[in-house]
Amino acid sequence: MQSIYLLCLFLLVTVSPKPTPPLKIAVCYFSAIDTKLKAALLQNIATTYHCTVTEIKGIAVLPAAAYYKPRNRYRAPVLLTYLNTYSGYDNVIGITTKDISTTNKGIYDWGVMGLGNCPGKSCVISTFRMRTPNRALFNDRFIKVALHELGHTMGLPHCTFSKTCFMEAAEGSIKNVDRETRSLCTNCKKLIHQ
Repeated sequence: MQSIYLLCLFLLVTVSPKPTPPLKIAVCYFSAIDTKLKAALLQNIATTYHCTVTEIKGIAVLPAAAYYKPRNRYRAPVLLTYLNTYSGYDNVIGITTKDISTTNKGIYDWGVMGLGNCPGKSCVISTFRMRTPNRALFNDRFIKVALHELGHTMGLPHCTFSKTCFMEAAEGSIKNVDRETRSLCTNCKKLIHQ
């Protein structure tokens, strides 16, 4: 009996569970982005979410069905549907310089910096509302908004625990994004088991 117990204990100790493969995240560009900024984005995504990151080659054409002519914008929910068609990836982020919008607070065409399915596969960000002559500030905004929207795809809600967590809601203000860091707070890290 003791030998069976030792054998079972040995098997429990020596047989480890199969490691979970890292998430596969793809970046789809709808607009040309600075090469150095691209590299910084890929590095920040990989480091923050412990994943592999792939750039989809070329510049994708924004779907005509997403265009909202009255405001010269693109509807973010339609872009998310388009991004969902990319197979072979756990998450896909689309990046554009064009203005994007969604329906929010009873307003059909509410301009946003980004939108992500929560949880879901796809998210999209726009640099249109991040513009500033300060290049370093622009780059920081760009990366934080991208990390934020990818966080939503992984099921993270808006953070109410820390004013510096990049998952805090922007509430329509770029000032909130500028106050944040490129880090998740302890609570948000726990939510995605990091």
